[in-house]
Amino acid sequence: MRPGALLVAALLALVSAGASGDDARTFKVYGGRHWHPQSPKDYVRTYVRMPKDYDDTTLPAAVGVDITRGFLQKSDQLLDPPVEGKPPNPMSMPLPDGPSDTFNYTIYEGNLMFPQHVGYQPFKYLFWATQHYDLHFMLEDYDYWQKEWDPATSKGPCLGYSQEIFTKTFTPVPETCFPGGKSGAITNIGNLDNFMGSHLVNLVGEEWSPAPKTFDWAQIFGQYGGRTVFFEPMFSTKYMLSKPGFTKCIDLSATIPLAMPRETVLPTQLCVEAFPKRWQVEYRNFKRVPGNCEGSAGYQGVYPVGSPIAAPVPAECPIPQPPAQP
Repeated sequence: MRPGALLVAALLALVSAGASGDDARTFKVYGGRHWHPQSPKDYVRTYVRMPKDYDDTTLPAAVGVDITRGFLQKSDQLLDPPVEGKPPNPMSMPLPDGPSDTFNYTIYEGNLMFPQHVGYQPFKYLFWATQHYDLHFMLEDYDYWQKEWDPATSKGPCLGYSQEIFTKTFTPVPETCFPGGKSGAITNIGNLDNFMGSHLVNLVGEEWSPAPKTFDWAQIFGQYGGRTVFFEPMFSTKYMLSKPGFTKCIDLSATIPLAMPRETVLPTQLCVEAFPKRWQVEYRNFKRVPGNCEGSAGYQGVYPVGSPIAAPVPAECPIPQPPAQP
């Protein structure tokens, strides 16, 4: 989601259950690092955490992001205020390649991290109308959108985009490959964001209900081209500056897709931890899901016509519908 500041392309891996952020049984391999432009000692960086006892069959213990407290405290100095309609100016931060074949993640080629505007608010409601960070853990090449984007032809009448982009963004996803599956707990909120697609939200989740609630955190997902393309944890800057010792783990086991277009390992837990000098975000407790979206009994992620948080779609823009079921 373009508002926040940080889009993280995430390498997904199997994790041992219940590991703490700096478990003595693991070590970190760091990836890209972005230094704060106004504070040379402060940074955000990606990492993979590995068990100390590993071989060429061992998968990482966690995938995450470290952000120093100084970086967070100076969030308002990161970039000039965003301009509506102006595309983001991404900066790449790759995840580590790692010390062994354990990190041979060929299906995640080009995974990068993008610091962007902090606190931009694209929606008509105010849940996120506070300074916050978005962390996009990508399940696709980071530039899947850019490969199809043409400034001369991609804009149009369909929520500001061409029919082709609109259709790709809201193509329904087979329910076995959609967060939450056929439960319907995860809802497409009807937004179309440059360089991302649309966003999927668990409106009955802990972070949303009972409404209204002050925004501290949210776990949302991304949809594009009939696929789930990213996991996205969001955090308010105030929440990220919690006192050292604060920890929280969020169970995602009921909301991850049951399958993906390709065999993938997906997280079933999101954990955050506040240290004296940094904030840490980790996905943990991964499980392997099969690569098979065929045979779904239904589809999810259809544009939410009539929703109070979704813009009306012009009549000249047909809304993509699920394939007819036999």
